[in-house]
Amino acid sequence: MDVVLVLLYILLYILLLILFLILLFILLLLLCGVDQARVCTSTDNTPGKSRTIGSQLSPPLAEQ
Repeated sequence: MDVVLVLLYILLYILLLILFLILLFILLLLLCGVDQARVCTSTDNTPGKSRTIGSQLSPPLAEQ
């Protein structure tokens, strides 16, 4: 019984992790747009430090 309960908790944890990753992906699409050629970047500057956070999806390559 204990083994089954542990396996159920592990399965629940994995499902919650997958749901969290899906929600993060949806948030990324909402913030950066669905267009694959669009670039979404943000630069954060503080005295003495700078940080750039970005996401870029390249457009599909043209067929030759």
